[in-house]
Amino acid sequence: MTMSDAVRVFFTPIVAEQQFSFALTVPNADTQAARQEARALDRGRLATADALIDERENVTES
Repeated sequence: MTMSDAVRVFFTPIVAEQQFSFALTVPNADTQAARQEARALDRGRLATADALIDERENVTES
């Protein structure tokens, strides 16, 4: 199966039914709490992939 075939198989029912074939729901309280906790622990995002590689190299060298 090609990528084109896979996309077509996925989107054909969505177009025909004018809705997703699965429920889109709001996260429950536990999931929302976990997301907030993860955000609080986040050290910040790196601007580029090179910055990520540099940071990882510095951690392993220490």
